[in-house]
Amino acid sequence: MQLNPKIREIIRDEHEILRDDIQDVFVLYFISLYHNLNTDVLFDEFLKKQANTLGIVDRDYKKKTIVWKVPLFLENGVAPPETDDNWDWVHSEYRRLFMDVEGSKGGDKQGCIKKMKIYFSKNPHVRKEDVIEAATMYINPFAQGINDKRFLQNADYFISKQLVEEGKKTSKSRLDQYLELINENKTTNSTHLKRGLV
Repeated sequence: MQLNPKIREIIRDEHEILRDDIQDVFVLYFISLYHNLNTDVLFDEFLKKQANTLGIVDRDYKKKTIVWKVPLFLENGVAPPETDDNWDWVHSEYRRLFMDVEGSKGGDKQGCIKKMKIYFSKNPHVRKEDVIEAATMYINPFAQGINDKRFLQNADYFISKQLVEEGKKTSKSRLDQYLELINENKTTNSTHLKRGLV
């Protein structure tokens, strides 16, 4: 079995890891997943979290299986096609919300899918429905003409955007902010219901 060279390429490009020995550790992690070995014993949480942000694998929690988004091995010297079926909603539902308000605000399709995969791997408690609700809450004032459409953030930047602050790169997420608002509203409403205020 020959390793798909795209695996190393993704590791190198996403984490800017140039040293082969460090890339090897990530490759070993994916091989361990492939062979269903106990990765909790073999690898620390930091490495697993970093590896899971790469979009190489996804998890089907209902079937309790791993879905290889980027095939680990070549078949007869050729990589099988990558699959993104589980992420079609990012284009058909999520980006469409932005594009319906202002066509150019859909952002980069592949960039959106890539950022969403990373976001979900870092926030396993978040669901698709939460993202759609948060995006809708953000977009509504623009759709209703309350806010100027020119200032509507692109769909990919809503998920996360790299900023330089005090000479350091930091990632900001408006999606995080709106999910927090939704949770606060739910908590407030729940408290009011308990007290008979609503």
